[in-house]
Amino acid sequence: MRVVVTGSAGLVGGAVCARLTVLGHEVVGVDIAPSRGNAKDQVGVDLLDWPSWLELMLRVRPEAVVHTAGWLTPAVEATPSRGLAINYQGTVHVLEAARLTETRRVVFCSSSTVYDHARVVDRPIREDDPIFPRSLYATTKIAGEYTGLNYARRYGFEFVALRLAAVYGPGPSQSGVAGLWIDPLLRRVKAGLPAEVRRPTRRALDYVYVEDAAQALVQATLRPHLASPAYNIGEGRLRSFDEILEAIRQLRPEGEVRELPGERQTSPYAEASQPMDISRARQELGYRVEFPLPQAVGTILAGWINWVPGE
Repeated sequence: MRVVVTGSAGLVGGAVCARLTVLGHEVVGVDIAPSRGNAKDQVGVDLLDWPSWLELMLRVRPEAVVHTAGWLTPAVEATPSRGLAINYQGTVHVLEAARLTETRRVVFCSSSTVYDHARVVDRPIREDDPIFPRSLYATTKIAGEYTGLNYARRYGFEFVALRLAAVYGPGPSQSGVAGLWIDPLLRRVKAGLPAEVRRPTRRALDYVYVEDAAQALVQATLRPHLASPAYNIGEGRLRSFDEILEAIRQLRPEGEVRELPGERQTSPYAEASQPMDISRARQELGYRVEFPLPQAVGTILAGWINWVPGE
C-alpha cells in the first residue's frame, strides 16, 4: 500500500513510518522538520501551503493518509491563532486533498482530551461518551473529527479517528505530557544525571507508549474494513506519577530523583479522571497493549541513544 504520513519527523509519525516500512509498504513522509530517517522518502511540505501540498498528493496518489501532524497543547495555547491554523486548517487541507486524489482512507490522530471527563466518574471512558473539549488543542481535535466524518460521508472515502491517551517515548523533544515530565525524567536517568522534576497537578493519567500508538494507527490504516468511526487507544488504566518514579527506581536503583520546589506542573490532561475503555480497539482493530508502562520505561532506558545532556 502507498501511504502518506504527515508529521513524519515527530514522535508518533516517525514510529508509524517505521512500522509501515518494515511491513513492506511504500511510505512518503511529510514534515517541515528534519527527517529522523523513519521514512525512506520524506518531503518538506507545509500542510498550510495548499498548492505544494496538493501537488504532492497528486503526484503520490496514496491509498491512505495517516495524519499525525500538529501542535500539542502548550504550543497551541501559547500562539492560538497559529496553532488553530496548523491543527484545524491543516486537517482540512488533508481532507480536501484526499477528496481530490480519491484517497481511500484518512486516519486521524485525535486525543482523549476531547471527552467531557467530568461527566464520567465511575467507569472507563467509552467512545460514545459525551464530548466537551476544555482546551483549544482538544477543540481542534474534535473539530477535525467532525469535519473528517462529514467529508467522508459526502465524498465517499473512509475516515477514522484514534483518540490517543497521553503519548510518551524516546524521540524528539515533546511539548505535551512527555515533554513536561516523563521525557526529562528518563533522559536524565539514562545519562546518569539526577532526575529533577516538578510533580504534575494530576496524580494519575492513562498513558500510551509511542509504539502502541503506532501499532493502532497502522492497524487502522491496513484493516480492510473499519466498523467504527473512532477508537480509544491507551493502556486502559490510570498510572500515577509515583508509579512512573517507582518503575524508574526498580530499573535504576542507583539513580537519584529530586523533586523541585514551587508550583506543580500543569497537565494538558488536567480534566482526565478515568482511564479509557479500549475494548472496541481490541475487538475491531486487533489492538493490544504491548508496552505497559514498566516495560516501556525499561525499553527506553535500555535503548535510548544519541542523546547529549543539555539538549
